[in-house]
Amino acid sequence: MRGRAHQEDSYWRETGYKSALEANGIPFDPKLVLAGEFEREVAYQSLTQFLGNEKHVAFDAVFAGKR
Repeated sequence: MRGRAHQEDSYWRETGYKSALEANGIPFDPKLVLAGEFEREVAYQSLTQFLGNEKHVAFDAVFAGKR
């Protein structure tokens, strides 16, 4: 889940995610980064919509944070 745009926490969390992918030879897929806005309801709606699309990109895990 992506946090609010232009927020430092969002930037560093996504940078860490991308670094971990790169370190493990996994390509970054922007289709797997959903809006979360650091709000439970926004994250829930984003993930529900994503999973409701039968053509969604395959994934193995969800990375989310709680503040």
